[in-house]
Amino acid sequence: MTVIKTESENLLINKLISFGFSNVEASIYVYLLQKGKETGGSKIAERTGMHRQYVYLALPKLIQDGLIEEVEHGKQSKYKARPPQALEVIGRKKAIEAGDLAKELNVISAIGHEQDFEIYAGDKQVREYESNLVFNLKEGEIQYVISGASKNFLAYFGDDYEYFSSHAKQKKLTTYYVGGPQEKESLATAQRINPYFQYRTLEGMPIGVTSTVVRHNGVVIYSLAKPPLIYVIHSKIISDEYKAYFDMLWNMAEDKK
Repeated sequence: MTVIKTESENLLINKLISFGFSNVEASIYVYLLQKGKETGGSKIAERTGMHRQYVYLALPKLIQDGLIEEVEHGKQSKYKARPPQALEVIGRKKAIEAGDLAKELNVISAIGHEQDFEIYAGDKQVREYESNLVFNLKEGEIQYVISGASKNFLAYFGDDYEYFSSHAKQKKLTTYYVGGPQEKESLATAQRINPYFQYRTLEGMPIGVTSTVVRHNGVVIYSLAKPPLIYVIHSKIISDEYKAYFDMLWNMAEDKK
């Protein structure tokens, strides 16, 4: 049976195909949305003009994607469309999967690039980033901190700071910190929690809400203003340049506690 679709139907089907669905899957979903009722597989095949075999092969995929649902009628099943908002869930899932895949491919990529970046915004993302960072530390890592925000940092993370620091201590994370003289009390507190924390103070260092952390593979900038933000720059070049800047400040700073 030849089925003639309207121009608007064809347009929607083509958009769904561009989104990643097959012609059969897209045709079934558009038909069931318009139908608005439970419909058997044979009737779907008849009304869409698709071969029954292809329809029955496509139905499980649409159910898995959450676009349609199966309703049992005795020994037979019928199918009905779920609201189009289900596509947003699929889109978010694809975006997450694409991001994860891009990171995996980037590891093996031979395409030259000198830097990449990530941004984390808001309390939830900032705390999750810090938690994941601490728990994924390799033993004996070293970081270099340029800051004047130790008091704000301790206040922001609260009880979590001691918890994170204790885990960093277990992993023997060594931190070298350059800050202002006004921070000596909070820096001494940090050192009591983790003896791998070393600091020096430098007159004129601004006191505020930002910290720059230099690691072997990049630089992390913390901004604890509202909303809190973390900027992560993945770049060996940037890391090396900031490390040179840190070394200059460290040599200028006084190590008297």
